[in-house]
Amino acid sequence: MRFEHLGLIPVSEVAKKFGVKKRDTIKKWLNANNIPLHKVCGRLMIFELELAFKIDLLYAKMLKLKHPDSWEQMYSIAALDEKVARLVMLELKGRVEHSAISMVETMDKSDLQILKDLRNG
Repeated sequence: MRFEHLGLIPVSEVAKKFGVKKRDTIKKWLNANNIPLHKVCGRLMIFELELAFKIDLLYAKMLKLKHPDSWEQMYSIAALDEKVARLVMLELKGRVEHSAISMVETMDKSDLQILKDLRNG
């Protein structure tokens, strides 16, 4: 059972994704990677975002070691989820660069005069 609307995934499903039979093994890995476990209605769950972030972070760090000059471009091409990718970049770079949505032009004297005339009615 998945709780997509909550972003939760059972630990048993995480174990299946990793091909691990013992729940304790996956719990140790989650703990070692600082992914907190949450008990919800008697079931151990994690936030799927935490898992996706950790896996992508491991991949991005590997790219950074192997390709120090092009890891960012390689990771941005390979990343499957834009939000997770932005979190990974924030973690590794300390900031996320945004692309410009619109260009802002400075006003010249005629623009300022028009604004002044409009304000004065």
